[in-house]
Amino acid sequence: MTVQPQTIYLKDYLAPAYWIKTVDLIITLREEDALVMATLQLEQNVKVPQTGRLTLQGENQQLLEIEIDGRVLSAAEYVLTDSDLTLPLTAKSATVRIQSTHRPKENKTLSGLYYSNGNYCTQCEAEGFRRITYFLDRPDVLSVFTTTLIAEQAQYPYLLANGNCVDQGENDDGTHWVKWQDPFPKPAYLFAMVAGDLAKLTDTYTTRSGKVVALEFYVEHHNQNQVEHAIQSLKRSMAFDEKVYGLEYDLELYMVVAVEDFNMGAMENKGLNIFNTKYVLADQNTATDTDYQNIESVIGHEYFHNWSGNRVTLRDWFQLSLKEGFTVYREQQFAAACGSPTCNRIDEVNLIRTRQFAEDAGPMAHAVRPESYIEINNFYTMTVYQKGAEVIRMLHTLLGDEAYYAGTSLYFKRHDGQAVTTDDFVQAMSDASGKDLKQFLNWYRQAGTPSVTLSGEYYGKGQRFILTASQSCPPTPQQPNKAPFVIPIKIQLLDNQGTALLPANTVIVLTEGTQQFEFNNITQAPTPSLFGQFSAPVKWDYPYTQSEQHILLRHDTCPVNRWDIGQTMMSNAILAGLAQPETAALPGDMLEILKALIQDQKEDPALLSRLLTLPGFGFLGEKLSCIEPQVLLATILRIEQQIADVLYEPLLQRYEHSLPKGVYQYNQKDMGLRAMANVCLYYLVRAQQGQGLNLAVAQYQAADNMTLRMGSLRAVNDFDAALRNNLLSDFYSRYQDYALVVDKWLSLHATARHVNCFKQVQTLTHHPAFHWTNPNKVYSLLGAFGQNPMAFHQADGSGYAFLAQAVCDLDRKNPQVASRMIDPLTQAKKYAAPYRQHMTDALHQLSKEKLSANVYEKVSKSLEELQHA
Repeated sequence: MTVQPQTIYLKDYLAPAYWIKTVDLIITLREEDALVMATLQLEQNVKVPQTGRLTLQGENQQLLEIEIDGRVLSAAEYVLTDSDLTLPLTAKSATVRIQSTHRPKENKTLSGLYYSNGNYCTQCEAEGFRRITYFLDRPDVLSVFTTTLIAEQAQYPYLLANGNCVDQGENDDGTHWVKWQDPFPKPAYLFAMVAGDLAKLTDTYTTRSGKVVALEFYVEHHNQNQVEHAIQSLKRSMAFDEKVYGLEYDLELYMVVAVEDFNMGAMENKGLNIFNTKYVLADQNTATDTDYQNIESVIGHEYFHNWSGNRVTLRDWFQLSLKEGFTVYREQQFAAACGSPTCNRIDEVNLIRTRQFAEDAGPMAHAVRPESYIEINNFYTMTVYQKGAEVIRMLHTLLGDEAYYAGTSLYFKRHDGQAVTTDDFVQAMSDASGKDLKQFLNWYRQAGTPSVTLSGEYYGKGQRFILTASQSCPPTPQQPNKAPFVIPIKIQLLDNQGTALLPANTVIVLTEGTQQFEFNNITQAPTPSLFGQFSAPVKWDYPYTQSEQHILLRHDTCPVNRWDIGQTMMSNAILAGLAQPETAALPGDMLEILKALIQDQKEDPALLSRLLTLPGFGFLGEKLSCIEPQVLLATILRIEQQIADVLYEPLLQRYEHSLPKGVYQYNQKDMGLRAMANVCLYYLVRAQQGQGLNLAVAQYQAADNMTLRMGSLRAVNDFDAALRNNLLSDFYSRYQDYALVVDKWLSLHATARHVNCFKQVQTLTHHPAFHWTNPNKVYSLLGAFGQNPMAFHQADGSGYAFLAQAVCDLDRKNPQVASRMIDPLTQAKKYAAPYRQHMTDALHQLSKEKLSANVYEKVSKSLEELQHA
C-alpha cells in the first residue's frame, strides 16, 4: 500500500530563503559512477524571513563531503534524508561546495543523468536535477552555470553542456575535459549534458543582425543520413521567430542531440536541446509525411522555448502553461506558415476534442493554471499544452495582430531574465493593448469545458438577425461553480448560395451567462457559421436544419467549419444508429454530397481526406454519458462499410488520380494527394466489391516512401488474415534495424481492430523488438493498445487487468511512463457495466501496490471520482 504523498498548493508558494547566483559543476564520468562537485555561490533573499537553515533537494546519490566557505562540515552539522539535505546557514552570502556520486547506468527512470545506448545524457525537467547534485531544484532560482565534463576520450569523444565552449584539454590518463559556460541565468531544470561517441552534423544560420550561429546535430552514427530535414526545420524556425516575433537567437552555438531512450518528445535545455530520435530522424523510406510534419513542429517548439521558457521562465510549476501553452501556440503558427493552415488547424481541433475534452471531464481535470498537484510530471497534459495554446489563440483573436504582438514584445522586454507567472503575461498583454483582461483570467483559473447553446431569429421586416448565446460549465473537482468565461466567437452569415453577408473575420464576444447579438441589413434568413477556425475551446450547439447543414458543408467560407459540420452530421448518424448498429447509415443526401466532393477535382485533396474520415471513437465517446464500447465500435464499422460500398466507384476513380507521379517530394501538393490516396484505399479495402485488397498489396509493393507503405498496411490492418500477416512480416524483415520503423510495426499490431489483437499484444511484450525500458516501445505497443476499443475493452475485463499489471511493472522502473499508460483506466466513470466495474477492479488492484506519486495520484483521484459518481 502506498503512503499518501504530499499535495502541493499554489496558495502556499514562498520564495526561497537564498538565491544561487552561480553554479560551478565538475562532473567526472567513471566506469561505475559519476563524481559530481558542485560549487554554489549563495546570496540571501532579504525579502524572506530567515530560519538559519537551507534545505536542498537531492535523490539517489551518495553524499561524500560538504564545505561552507572552505570549512568541511561534520555529519552532525547537517541533516540528510532520501529527498533532501538541510544545512546550517545564516550568512548573507556563502560558498557551498558539495561532492557526491551516483550511478547513471542504473538509472532507469530516464530522469537526471542516465546512460542510453553507450552515451550519457540528462533530462532535468521537471525535477531531475536533484538526481545529479543537491540543489534548490525549483524554477524560480536562476543561476549562471559553468560546467566542466571529464571522461575517457576514446569512449566519449564529445562532451557537451549548455552555453558556449570556453576551454578544453586532455589529461595524461586518457581522459579529456571540456568546459562550458552559459551566460544567461537559468533554472536547474534547463541544465543539460551529453557525453558519447556520436556523429556530428553541422550547418550555420545568420541572424538578421548578421551574427553567424553554428548549428550542430549529434546522432548515433548509423542515423547520420536522416538529419537534413531537422536541420532545415531549425533554420526555418529561427527565421520565423525573427520575422514574426522579432526574436533572435542569443548564443554562438545551438546544439541538438537525439537519443533513443527519452521520456518526452524533446527538451529545450538552453543551447543544448535533447530530443527523442522520433522528432529528429527522417527520410522518405522510414518516415511518413506526418513524421516530417511532427519533426518540423517539435524542432520549432523547442527552439521557440529559447525565449518563451528560457529567457523568460516560470516562477513555479503551477505556471507551466506560461511556457508550454504559449510555445505550443507559437509552434502552431509556425506549422501553419510551413504547411497547410487548414489541415493543421483541423488536426489541432481534433486533438483538443478527442483528448483534452476527455481530460476536462475526468478525474484529473484541472485548470490551465492548476491550484494543486501531487506529482508535477502528471501535469504535462493536454490541458496545459493544447488548451493553454487555445487560450493564447483567443487572446490573439480578441486583441488583433497589432496589440497581440505589442503585448508579447512588452512581455519579453519587461521580464527578460525573470521567473514570472501567467498573471504577469496577461498583464503585459493588457498594458500593451489597453484592454481589461481580468475576466479573461478565468480561462487560467477554472477547469472544465464550457458549453455554449445558441439560437437565431430572423426578422424579415427589419432585415435583422438576432443570435442568442448562453454559456455554462459543468462542475469539476474542487470547482463546483464557474464564473462566466470570455468566449470569442468568429461568425459569418451565409445566404442560400453560400455568399458571405458579414465582413470577413467578424468576432462577437460572449462574456455573460446569456447575451444577444444583433446583425442588421441582412436581406434574407441566413445560415450562421459559428466559432470559425474553432475560435474558442468549447462545446457548442445550434439547431441547424438539414438544408443549413448542407449549405455549410458545401459553401462555408471557413474550411475548418466545413469539416466541423461534416463531423457533426456523421456523428449524429452514428449516435442515432447505436440502437441498431447493424442498420446504422448515413442519410442518402449526405452520401450524395460526399460523392460530389470526391468527384470535384477542384477540391483540396488534403481537406477532402479529412472530410471523408469518420469521427473517432474518443470524440464520439465524449458525446455519450454512458459508453457501450463494442456497440459504438460496431456502429462506426457499419457506417465505414456503407461509405465503402455506396461510394466505391467514385472512391476508386479518385484513388487512381491521387497517387503522386514521379519521385517522392515533401510538399503540400503531394502530401495532400498521398493523404487522399490512403483514405480512398482504406475504404476500397472495406468494400464488399472490387479489388481493394489487391490495390493495397500493389501500393505496398510499389511504394517509394513510408507514407504510402503505411497507408497500405493501415488499410488491411483490421483483417486478421494471411494477407495482413504476410505484409506485416515483410515489413518487419525490411525495417527491423530501424528502431522508429519497428515502433510503427508495434503500433500496427496494437491498433488492429480484430478479435486476435489482444493476444498478439500480449505476445509482443516478449518479442525481441519490444523493450520495457524504452519509452517509445511502450508508447507504441501499450499506449496504442489502450486506445484500441476492440482490443482494450474485453467484456471480461482482461484488457484492463493486463494494462494495470503493465503499469505496475513499469512503475518500478519509470514512473513517468507508467503514469502516461494508466490514462485509459481513469475514464471508468464513462463506461457501462460490466466495463466500468472491471476498470474499477483494476484500479483497486493497483491501489494495493506500492506506487510512485505519479501513478498514485491518478489511481486515487479516479477511485475518488467513482466513489462519488
